[in-house]
Amino acid sequence: MKAFPLFLTVQARSLVVFGGGEEAAAKLRLLLKTEAQVIAVASAFEPAVSELEGLTLVRQNPLCFAFPSNTPFAYAATGDEELDADLARKARHAGVLVCAADQPAVSDFSTPALVDRDPVVIAIGTEGTAPVLARSIKAQIEFMLEPSLGLIAKTAAGLRDQVARTLKPGQPRRDFWRAFFSTARTERLSSAQAVETLGNDLLTAPAQSQQAGSLTIVGTGAGEADLLAIAGHRALDTAAVVLYEPLVARSVLELARREATFQVLELNAFADVLRHVAAGHQVVRLVSGDGTLAADEHKAAQAAGLKVRLIPGLNVTSDTASTHPPSRTQRAALPPYISRKAA
Repeated sequence: MKAFPLFLTVQARSLVVFGGGEEAAAKLRLLLKTEAQVIAVASAFEPAVSELEGLTLVRQNPLCFAFPSNTPFAYAATGDEELDADLARKARHAGVLVCAADQPAVSDFSTPALVDRDPVVIAIGTEGTAPVLARSIKAQIEFMLEPSLGLIAKTAAGLRDQVARTLKPGQPRRDFWRAFFSTARTERLSSAQAVETLGNDLLTAPAQSQQAGSLTIVGTGAGEADLLAIAGHRALDTAAVVLYEPLVARSVLELARREATFQVLELNAFADVLRHVAAGHQVVRLVSGDGTLAADEHKAAQAAGLKVRLIPGLNVTSDTASTHPPSRTQRAALPPYISRKAA
């Protein structure tokens, strides 16, 4: 990545837009959705800017403007490329990140296409190479996400203290939140009262006995994430512990939750599997190929009375994939977070 995506806290901070016309207004309308103090600076303002509410207007030569000390970034959108470039240099000299309209060479950042379900916000960026594509992807995601998603997320924030007092850390809390979000979205709850009632009902339901651990053996098939069975994707999404062979591809490992515990597990190390399952963990065992390499583990788990499932890998034969797992030299280096060992 040439550009690193992040979400910057702007609450009670100053955001500056240089310009008084429609180009500046487009930036201002976006920034006015935040809890920042939004400032427009220009020698004169068109109605597109002056009629916006919640905005501070500063009428002066933009090059003479002094940035407030709490300004994290600014836009130069005057419609004059030369002036915008000068303003970008001014901002950078003041230690303020800047985006000059349509001038990536003098900009520190670009604005992604945003799907806004506040506080759920999805940003789509193409590093400035294909903004039309970014907007197309945004439209697809907008269609997928229900309008009440932000309400559900905000209500969840209000339940966190109660959940922390009621449920033990780890799997019990994850199970609660999974049930909460799944039910709220499936039933398309659209009022804060309905969502709060759901949360309280889930918390006050009769206490369940400690959830038993489980083992899911997932064959990685031809090796890459896009060839993994859908059931394998889902198992990784809920796994608390991921045990994997050294040859399992990085792209497959990155499908798991980052909060999961990762451990390299050689064949014939079944004692480690038993230890994690006995601790009540949801364990996923990743095996190269169709999963038959872990057949003995599968039988041993069944014999021990464990809850176990085998998801075979998909064997794909083509010019780019084979029925054999890729060699060590074909594997990318594992990401840093994968190096953690199980406690």
